[in-house]
Amino acid sequence: SKLVKLKNEDDKEDSMRRMAWFFLSGLVTYPALVILCDIFGLPNALAILGSLAETYFISVSGLISVYFGSNAYVKRHTRTDDN
Repeated sequence: SKLVKLKNEDDKEDSMRRMAWFFLSGLVTYPALVILCDIFGLPNALAILGSLAETYFISVSGLISVYFGSNAYVKRHTRTDDN
């Protein structure tokens, strides 16, 4: 039972790491798309991406912070209850 619990915890941490890399790659790719639209002379796409940038970065940052914060909260209170 303890081995299964450790395996599940390890899998959860792996998925959190993959999620963080996925969102980080999105945060890096977004400005690259804006630059590419400017290079290829796509003013409409550039305007659309530029207008969505604030909402995109705030929402992705919020998702990441809420997810990791809630997991840290649950983990802390689970440890306190176990002791």
